[in-house]
Amino acid sequence: MDFITFSCLLGLGHNNRTSPELTKYEDVALEEYQHMYLDGYLADGQTVYLKPYYYVLNNILRQILYPKSGDSTFLCDDS
Repeated sequence: MDFITFSCLLGLGHNNRTSPELTKYEDVALEEYQHMYLDGYLADGQTVYLKPYYYVLNNILRQILYPKSGDSTFLCDDS
């Protein structure tokens, strides 16, 4: 029976196992994501003046992606 692993779906092979980075990316200039900030506030890379949509999206992704410490079944207040 053939099976496809998640890494194969991403196009990763055996030689990628020891790769320090799986993708290459370039830093984005602050001006390129000014649209994510409230009018009148400059993009500064912080989350303080993000528009509500991006603020909530940031919090959701942080809860999903960041590992929990302690009891992994405990629901945080943000959940």
